Amino acid sequence: MPLVLDGTTGFNLPLGAEIGVGTNSPAGNGLHVDHTAGATLRLTRLGTSTSHFVQLETDGAHGTLRSEGDLTLDSDNGNWRLKDSGTSVFEISRDSNTSVNLYNAISDSDIIIKGNDGGSAINALTLDMSNLGFASFNANAFFNESASDVDFRIKSVNQTNMFYVDASTDHIGIGTSSPNTSLDVVGEISVTHTNGQRNGLYTNTAGQLVFFRNNFSNGEFTMVIDDETGNVGIGTIGPVSSGYDTGSKKLTVMSTTLNNATSGYLELASRANTAGYNAGAIQFNNFENAGTAGTGTQNRTVGQIRTVITTTDSNAGDDSGGTMEFWTKPEAQALAKTMTISTQDPNHRADVTVDATQLAGDSGTNANAFFNAKAKGNYYAGLDIKSNSGHVGGWIGHWNGSSTDRQLQARVGGNGLNSSDYVAIRADYLGRVTHPNRPHFRARGFSGHYYVNSIQSAEANRLRGWKHVDVNRGSHWDNSTGKFTIPVTGDYAFYCTVMFTNPSTMDFHLSFQLNGSVITASNDHNGGGSGQGHMWNGSSLAYSGYFSANDYVGFAITGGGSTSTTYLYGASVYSVMGGYLL
Repeated sequence: MPLVLDGTTGFNLPLGAEIGVGTNSPAGNGLHVDHTAGATLRLTRLGTSTSHFVQLETDGAHGTLRSEGDLTLDSDNGNWRLKDSGTSVFEISRDSNTSVNLYNAISDSDIIIKGNDGGSAINALTLDMSNLGFASFNANAFFNESASDVDFRIKSVNQTNMFYVDASTDHIGIGTSSPNTSLDVVGEISVTHTNGQRNGLYTNTAGQLVFFRNNFSNGEFTMVIDDETGNVGIGTIGPVSSGYDTGSKKLTVMSTTLNNATSGYLELASRANTAGYNAGAIQFNNFENAGTAGTGTQNRTVGQIRTVITTTDSNAGDDSGGTMEFWTKPEAQALAKTMTISTQDPNHRADVTVDATQLAGDSGTNANAFFNAKAKGNYYAGLDIKSNSGHVGGWIGHWNGSSTDRQLQARVGGNGLNSSDYVAIRADYLGRVTHPNRPHFRARGFSGHYYVNSIQSAEANRLRGWKHVDVNRGSHWDNSTGKFTIPVTGDYAFYCTVMFTNPSTMDFHLSFQLNGSVITASNDHNGGGSGQGHMWNGSSLAYSGYFSANDYVGFAITGGGSTSTTYLYGASVYSVMGGYLL
């Protein structure tokens, strides 16, 4: 009969005893089940269905542990080890933190997770233990494929949220677990070339978006966007609105280096090698709301600045013949070119042109073109003309305190307009034109009787030593020599009147001289005497003509007979001489 052991029945075997099932020659201590005789080892619980069991069997080459229900391996705080020929291959353990550890016990051997793809075994995941557990997927790796509200995070040594995916918001955070946008980066972002040059952007402590170049640690910022004002700075970290306008400046371009000769500039470039095409343009639009009363159409162009290639050589390497054009849009008209800055002759000339020819005009015929300059208060406004060496002159308008004091002035010389320069032409509010610095001199009278023999003893018999020099504008008259030196080539007029006494009959000549030579003279022959009832005579002479700069002129007294008794009357009202530039 069979041997049945139940909960109330049992037996003990001494140490070293053996039990054989399917064999009468058990090998080894304990229980030996020989499957070749059709025997298996099945464990069931008393009083349960016979289909609930754990069965251990072998086909002679392989062993199978099979359970018709759950199979639990309990090591009672120990480790589960898988061995091959007594050598540990894989272990399952629990550490002091109750974490479960999977351990590949073979040094530097990989852990490979395989699968069956249509009957072919594939390596789905390989963990390279010789390379710090580097993971290699055979194909795509998907996380949260079921689209559950489960976040994903990657940590680094110093950053808890090195990479964070917020499943509920569809946002990715780098350096943050609360990303607010599709990609939210706390820190800098950079792009690096293979040569090591790195450029990127970051948000500074002031909340500005900063673009940098030439590596973050030792590079320099190139553009800044202010988070509060929206201002953009290129070459400056403080793009602020000017205190002198009522709008909001959005773009500032500045050199990053003090006293940099190249300064800061904004370049707008296109691709053109044929005359007439734009080399760059800025367009100004008015984004009015369409359909709103009192406004025009949306996105209306109100002006443009263009640079146009004017060279005729399409292969020219130097497009120095370029033209800058300013286009404006008058009301209900198309864009019109209204001002041009050009170098049509790049070697010799630059032009600024205000052009009204493209405007509609009055009845399509007439339209004005003006240059306007407006000063504040009673200050000057005008045109300052300079050469490469400095200030030349210019035109200015001056309100001068009241409408009747308005002036238009042409000024030259000095260090700048209204700065130690000279007024060449002045036009008042009624159109009256004067030349305040036009060369002019006038002399009157003598200190006493001026005897002719004394006059003729000096150079060229010239009149000199006048008592009163009323005018000597420009200091071109020399009273010690009697010479007036022509300061600038042009037309001049000269005059002289003297009163003289001639008690003895003689020729008395008042002559006009150019560079010491007589040009013309008066002739008072037998000028008088007491026998004729009078002693005093007057002589006048005037001359005008075209003179060259540095010529000198003067009036002289010549004549025959006794000169020791003939003299000029000294009173200032009777003798006068002068001249001026016409």
